[in-house]
Amino acid sequence: MTKEFRQPDEIISEHLVLRKSVDERDLENYLMHIRQADEFYFQYGQPYSDELYSAINFHYSEVIYFTVFLKDTDIMVGYVGIMPECEFAQGEIEGYIFKEYRRKHYAAEALRALIDWYLSLETESEEPRNIYSREVPENEPCIKLMQHLGFTEAARGMTGSCAFILYELNKGVFWSR
Repeated sequence: MTKEFRQPDEIISEHLVLRKSVDERDLENYLMHIRQADEFYFQYGQPYSDELYSAINFHYSEVIYFTVFLKDTDIMVGYVGIMPECEFAQGEIEGYIFKEYRRKHYAAEALRALIDWYLSLETESEEPRNIYSREVPENEPCIKLMQHLGFTEAARGMTGSCAFILYELNKGVFWSR
């Protein structure tokens, strides 16, 4: 059963403000950035297509999204999100930082703030929540980021024609299910 989560309007970290993504306007902006940067493959494991775009629009309602802004200047730098209930986990994270703001530790800070918020929510279960991330094997910077955040490799596989590596935050939980 899917649990309802109350998404805060903001999550504030040292350098960033994560603001609740309010409507499809944020999705359109995000998709425009990854399309201009030609990075659909790194985000979704396949090149841009109309079918993929439709699937992303459908998937949008299942994910709790935050738009990431610099705290001091209020400049938008990207997005992070978590799907609270997915096929095999209590949370699956995703994120995207615009090219011009990479290598400044914003992705790590935004994802850490998102994870901390999510793990602080009350749960009926006493077992720790396990958060996952799926990465294409060629996305080495993101793989290093997941490792930096404490994620470990849990599995490798295919989703359709896309190869992926599954990373989990609480080592060993994936295989115990």
